[in-house]
Amino acid sequence: MINENEALRTEVIKDFNNDVVAKIVSLEPLFPNKVRYNEGIIAEYLQAPNFIHMFLKRGNEVIGYLFSLPHDYVVNELKNDDPLMRKDSGRYYIDQVAVIPEERKGLAFLHLGYALLDELSTRGLNRVSSHVLATNGLHKIIGRIFNNMITERRFVYLPRYGDDLFEYMEVTYTPR
Repeated sequence: MINENEALRTEVIKDFNNDVVAKIVSLEPLFPNKVRYNEGIIAEYLQAPNFIHMFLKRGNEVIGYLFSLPHDYVVNELKNDDPLMRKDSGRYYIDQVAVIPEERKGLAFLHLGYALLDELSTRGLNRVSSHVLATNGLHKIIGRIFNNMITERRFVYLPRYGDDLFEYMEVTYTPR
């Protein structure tokens, strides 16, 4: 049971094991079909040495997660969907941020975003990118929060995710 009075905290997922995969798989039904990952993709991502993954927890309960990949990996994956993406080996791509519905109202996802920025700064990096869903207004929230740090933004359709519009954003930040 989730205790709303407990503080949110993030945890970098460093060890691949079946419990971690099972926890993420158990959260997948809470999210739209077109952005869900199957167990095989989740396991592959968790085992990739340069990918960064995080849990968002309230107390001991996992209430969300983040997958971040080296930007150049994604450029190769999305070259047909978004040909304007350019390689940048010093940038990470926020691929998936998922938070259970009852925790979304308080912008809990930002805890994951800031934790990723902090983790990247420990690696000497300060640039991230993402395709942010535009059909639900999320892009506007992120655009306001990171406005002064956004170095590129444009709208794009990603056919692999249906007919939803995304806003591609690149952010360069100053570590806290």
